[in-house]
Amino acid sequence: MRVLPLASWHSGNDEEPGGTGSGYAVDCLHSARLALLEPTYERVVKRAVSLGNDTDTTAAVAGGIAGIRHGLAGIPDRWLDALSGRDLVDPLAELLVASRS
Repeated sequence: MRVLPLASWHSGNDEEPGGTGSGYAVDCLHSARLALLEPTYERVVKRAVSLGNDTDTTAAVAGGIAGIRHGLAGIPDRWLDALSGRDLVDPLAELLVASRS
């Protein structure tokens, strides 16, 4: 069984989005889908966190999908500036991008 159809089936694409922010995998998909109704990356992540419970998991899933939608430019500069270890990661990310060209 392919993953995408399984995820689509569990996320209930024909139903209104909802979720409680729990760590249960199916609820996490529902919660991320609910958060992704927001128009910006920042609001998606904040909505995911506001659901409570397993906030890091829900925000990671919703934020990852929102990152695909909005790209790096969608992440607020103040969030990027506050990242610990960014001086170590940025050069590695640049090498990764350069190797794909």
